[in-house]
Amino acid sequence: MDTDAFQEIIQKYAGKVYNTCRRLIAGYDAEDVSQEVFIKIYKNMNKFKGNSNISTWIYKITVNTCREYWRKNSRHVKMLELKEDIIEQDSNIDDGIINKEIKKYISEALLSMDMNKRAVVVLRDINGLSYEEISKILGIPIGTVKSRIARGREYIKKFLEDRELL
Repeated sequence: MDTDAFQEIIQKYAGKVYNTCRRLIAGYDAEDVSQEVFIKIYKNMNKFKGNSNISTWIYKITVNTCREYWRKNSRHVKMLELKEDIIEQDSNIDDGIINKEIKKYISEALLSMDMNKRAVVVLRDINGLSYEEISKILGIPIGTVKSRIARGREYIKKFLEDRELL
C-alpha cells in the first residue's frame, strides 16, 4: 500500500467522510466511525479496481460503515438531542436564508427518517452527489434513488410544516 496515496485520500476526503457520518448517525460518534471508514479504506485499497470513481467507492464504504454502526447502536443514540455545535458546523445550509432554528429542525427531521431515505438525502442535498453516483454507492436503481429523495424531501417539508416553520 502506497502510504502517500493513502495520505492524499485522507486529506481530500476526511471532511466529506466525517460530515457524511455526522449526518447519517446523529453526529455523536461520527469521528470514531470516520476513523473506522479510513481503516477499511486502508485495508481494502488493493481491492479497488478503478471500475468507478474513488469517491464513489469511499462513499459506499462510508454509508455501509454508518449503516453497520446504526444497526448496532440505534437503540442507544438519542436521535433528537443534537448538540448545538453539530448544527452550527453545517456550512452547507446558507445562514442568510435559513436560520438556526430551522437548521435544528432539518437536522431533527433527517435523524428521524429511516436510514434509506436519510442516506440518499444526505448524499444528494448535502454532499451534492449525482443520482448516478448515489445509485452506484447504494447499489440501487436510479429510479429508487429519485423516489427516496422525493419522499425524504417531502418528509422534511411536512416535518417543518407541522412545526409551523413553512
